[in-house]
This record gives sequence, C-alpha cells and structure tokens, in this order.
Amino acid sequence: MSYFAVQYLYRADADVAAVRPEHRAYLATLVEAGQLKASGPYVGTERDSALLIFEAADAETVQRL
Repeated sequence: MSYFAVQYLYRADADVAAVRPEHRAYLATLVEAGQLKASGPYVGTERDSALLIFEAADAETVQRL
C-alpha cells in the first residue's frame, strides 16, 4: 500500500455549502474503510480547496474513490 496526496479545487460556481454535508458523509465512509487517512480545507485561499491523504494500492484506486 502507498499513500497518495490529492489536492482539489471546487469550481468557481460551486455551491460548496449545499454539498458540504453529503461530501463530509462520504469522506466519513472512506475513513471508516481505512482508505482516507486525513483531509481538510486549505485556509485563506481565494476559492474552496482541500488536501486529502489516501492509502491505496495504486493511483487508479484513488481516482475511483
């Protein structure tokens, strides 16, 4: 198993507040499964963005998550 750092940036027109509860619920399932090791938003950025740390066999698995 390897660790993968994933950075993402929401679209400028995304309604982040509307999707946040579902997003956090999904992330919780990944934590429970042992796939997501850490995650959190970047603070003080112009647009909503975050860093997620996954443990997986390969990059393709991370992309599917």
